[in-house]
Amino acid sequence: MSAASVACDPAAATTVWSKGCGRCRSSYERKAWTALPLALSLPPTSVQAYLSVPASLTVEVRRCGCGAMIAALG
Repeated sequence: MSAASVACDPAAATTVWSKGCGRCRSSYERKAWTALPLALSLPPTSVQAYLSVPASLTVEVRRCGCGAMIAALG
């Protein structure tokens, strides 16, 4: 299954969203993610330079409990 088909699959929208830390292996679901301190927010204009198609995406960089920085689409 391609990433594109997962992104367009309505069933995929009901799955639990989580983000993990590569350093300490902690895992954060949406509510815990938003509770982490926001270190940086990259606006769509900054992100667009790295994309090959037009998109309005914001990237949030948050600090894990271990101090590592974790990025995810906001």
